[in-house]
Amino acid sequence: MLKLLVANLVCKKLITYLGGEYMGKILKNKKIKRVISLVLMLVVLGTSMRLESFLQVIWAKTNYTKIYLKDNTAEQWLGNDNAVMELVDNTSGHIHYIMTKEDSNVWSVQVPDTTYNVTFNRLSPDCNTQWNSWSAGGRDDNNVYFADGGEYGHWELIESSNEEEYFHAGDVVYLDLTHFVAWKDSNASLYINFTDSSKKENNGQDINLSKSDKSQYNPKKVDMKVKENIYAYVIGFEDEGSTELRFWRGNSSTLWNYSVVLSYDDYVKGINCVRISNWDDNGYLIETEYKIDMDIDSDGDGLSDYYEEIYGLNRYDVDTDADGLTDFQEIYIVRSNPLAYDSLVKGVSDFEVDNDNDGLKNGIEIELGTNPNIADSDGDGLSDGDEINIYFTNPNNSDTDGDTLNDGDEIKLKFSPLLKDTDDNGILDCDEKIFQNLEIDISNEDR
Repeated sequence: MLKLLVANLVCKKLITYLGGEYMGKILKNKKIKRVISLVLMLVVLGTSMRLESFLQVIWAKTNYTKIYLKDNTAEQWLGNDNAVMELVDNTSGHIHYIMTKEDSNVWSVQVPDTTYNVTFNRLSPDCNTQWNSWSAGGRDDNNVYFADGGEYGHWELIESSNEEEYFHAGDVVYLDLTHFVAWKDSNASLYINFTDSSKKENNGQDINLSKSDKSQYNPKKVDMKVKENIYAYVIGFEDEGSTELRFWRGNSSTLWNYSVVLSYDDYVKGINCVRISNWDDNGYLIETEYKIDMDIDSDGDGLSDYYEEIYGLNRYDVDTDADGLTDFQEIYIVRSNPLAYDSLVKGVSDFEVDNDNDGLKNGIEIELGTNPNIADSDGDGLSDGDEINIYFTNPNNSDTDGDTLNDGDEIKLKFSPLLKDTDDNGILDCDEKIFQNLEIDISNEDR
């Protein structure tokens, strides 16, 4: 029975979690790509938003906005006891977002701009207990909720400052070599670095990478082909904050030629491509309509190549850090670092770690379709580990036998959670009469 149960769960959940259609058709709009990349980063850093909710955000073809929660109480107590702040979007369903703490009394989160009916929750550090709740209601065009006291407050609109003037994760720049196809000579490869340094700083000599100053020359390979002789580079989190860049030609040990500089000031004006007529400052900047295919997933792990580039992952390897979990599973399900084999516990692969201490390894929970971050995925009072290893019940169904009694209650009442009629007397367990002794201590004051 256990083998059949596990096989059934594996089939259903792998289809659910790993379907290629999950990433949907991402908008080509530059600003939306930045916002989505920031939402992705929140996931890596530990958001507890459910996978299904996150995918609703990815699918939605809409703009995004940042909503703030500000502690406006006299005592400034919202952040006490390491409390976690949560925003719940009640506009169409209930989508939960963990908020990022910006300073001692302000939290924020990116949400679709269709988010209207909002609730804020103050949670325990493990997110398992709700301490306080603010039913903020309709926000109209407001973006800041001031928590004035215990579970009451008001909305205001505060204009945000201009966007930071540097390249952001998710920006895409292009290199057009259609006018200089000789770049391929000598088995050359293409690179990019994020400074304005050229060969002039090296007395006009080629750059020996083993001896070069990494603050000036720290190239990354450019190999995302848009079409013949046209390449794209997706700005990753490691690149974010840079204000200018150059493309180079060379190999793994030496840089031979460099391009003109593309600055962020040019980029925000729509100039997103370096067109080469020859190397070493022979070329010019253009605005191009080239687009990368946002849906390509070269390794079939559920993450598009675009997002793999943002994270610095290997877009040709489903498991970049070889820890037994796919990159997709690490980001969206386990919330571990897909670039580190043992990002959760030093010396232990992220697959082998038991995030929620329920007796099941993270990797096993993914195979079963349970939540590796919640000990009792179906909320029936039994841990996922006990359901699999002791009771042989379904950890994704609170009532395995369908008799309307949840599995945890059946165990307490001495029924079998696998049988609707445990004693086979023709009466369903849910209709059986159970006699229990109830002791009440009545003090003299109550008489």
